[in-house]
Amino acid sequence: MDFKRWLTLKTRPIKFLWQRYTRGYSDSNLWNLDGFLANLLLNCIRDFRNNAQAGYPCHFETYEDWDAVLAEMEAGFLAAKRISEDAWMNEKIDAKDWKQWNDGEMRKFNKGMYLFHKYFFNLWD
Repeated sequence: MDFKRWLTLKTRPIKFLWQRYTRGYSDSNLWNLDGFLANLLLNCIRDFRNNAQAGYPCHFETYEDWDAVLAEMEAGFLAAKRISEDAWMNEKIDAKDWKQWNDGEMRKFNKGMYLFHKYFFNLWD
């Protein structure tokens, strides 16, 4: 291995760290952008649910109704993360059962994304 290649490999983590600090993501996140965003949004929605000050949009009757919507969003992004990470392989699901597993995860994801889109401007506390 030549010196330039070795130096690139050794300094890459520092470069990625700097990119995350200055722009919020690194080039390495772009290699699996769907997984990065699914994980980021899953963690954000989860933290929002756990740390919100119990405020909720005025068209909901109670905070519990709003929390149920947030829980569906969270489940949707968890499903997206599982799809992105090929979780079916770790769960010992046969290839013949993959379609059923994937369809179920996609239903959760689609519902979560629909709610995320519908209530996007209500995600503040």
